Amino acid sequence: MGLKESGVALALCAYIAYFAFIWKSCVLFFTLRKTYLQPQKGPVSKDTPLTVLKAVRDIFLFSRLFRVNPRLWCAEFFFHAAFVFVILRHLRYVMDPVPVWVAVLQGPGELAGYVLVLALCLIFIFKILVERKEYVSSQNFFLLGLLFFLGVTGFIMKMAIRADIVGIKYFMLSVFKLAPAVPPRSGLFVLHYIAALILLAWLPSHIFAAPFSIMDARKREESIRLLMHDR
Repeated sequence: MGLKESGVALALCAYIAYFAFIWKSCVLFFTLRKTYLQPQKGPVSKDTPLTVLKAVRDIFLFSRLFRVNPRLWCAEFFFHAAFVFVILRHLRYVMDPVPVWVAVLQGPGELAGYVLVLALCLIFIFKILVERKEYVSSQNFFLLGLLFFLGVTGFIMKMAIRADIVGIKYFMLSVFKLAPAVPPRSGLFVLHYIAALILLAWLPSHIFAAPFSIMDARKREESIRLLMHDR
C-alpha cells in the first residue's frame, strides 16, 4: 500500500468512527427522549433551581463518588479534568487558524497529559489492586487500557520520538476536508491515531447518559426528602 492509499485508508477509518459516534449519540438521544416522555413511576420532584444546582455539582464534582471513596474520587476527578484539557489542546490540529484561547491552553494541556497518565495509574491501582473489585467490567478495563495507551504514546511522541507536527496537522485538516493527504511517516502516530478512533467509536452510551441519570436520581432524592419531611 502506497502512502497515498494509506492516507485514504486512515481517513476512511476516521469516517467510520465518526459515523459510529454520531449513530450511537442519536440512538441515545431518542431513547432518553422516549424515557423522558413516559409517565414517571414513584415520587419525582420538579426541576427546581436548587435541584438543578445540586445535580450540576454531582456531575462536575463527582460528589457522590467522594462520599463513597475519596481516594478514587481524587483520581477520577483529576483524570476527567486532565482529559478535557488534553482534548482542548488537540484542537490545534484541526483548526486553521488556531484561536487564541486554544493557543493559551497549550501549556496547561501539555501538563494535563502527564496528569492524565498518572491519574489512570491511580484509578487502576484503587479499583483492581487495593479494593480488588472482581466486578470491574471488561469494557471499563479496556477503556482504561486504551486511554493509558493514548497517554503513553502521546508522551513518547512529545519527549522521545518527535512527531512531524506540521505533517500531522496537514493530514488531520485534509481528513476533515474530505480530501485525505499523505499521512506522516510515523508508525507511533498511526497507532495513536487509530487508538483515538477506537476510543471515539467505543465510548459506551452510559457515559453520555450519566448526567440525565444523576439528574433523575437527584430529583427522586429531593422528592423522598420532602415526603419524609411532610410526615
